[in-house]
Amino acid sequence: MNIFITGSDGFIGTHITKHLRKENNLYGIDLKNDNNLGSTTIADVRDKKFFDLVPKDIDLIINLAAVHREPGHSRNEYFDTNITGADNVCEFAERVNCKRIIFTSSISPYGVCESTKDEKTKPCPNPIWRV
Repeated sequence: MNIFITGSDGFIGTHITKHLRKENNLYGIDLKNDNNLGSTTIADVRDKKFFDLVPKDIDLIINLAAVHREPGHSRNEYFDTNITGADNVCEFAERVNCKRIIFTSSISPYGVCESTKDEKTKPCPNPIWRV
């Protein structure tokens, strides 16, 4: 299987690639390259130039690219990476006809509350982080 991973050298990416690399062809992009994947290319999901850096025969995309709400990141950077980046990954999937995407994120796009969330839940991030 050909798997494309965004954020491949991040916390989750470093762990998931250990399990997937034995039986799959992995391709990754990240803002850094800690040699975790071996085939990680330094690229940014916010910039569609990554479209040309990844093979077109992708069976699965795992989108792990994200900016966390930790000190050192601006509000624009948070939303631009997490929303624009995810949109770009979806556009890439359409271009290469990849029907399978795994996306992981914190619950922060849905705001602070205790109710269960699903794909139909309307995003309502904490106003502090709105642009």
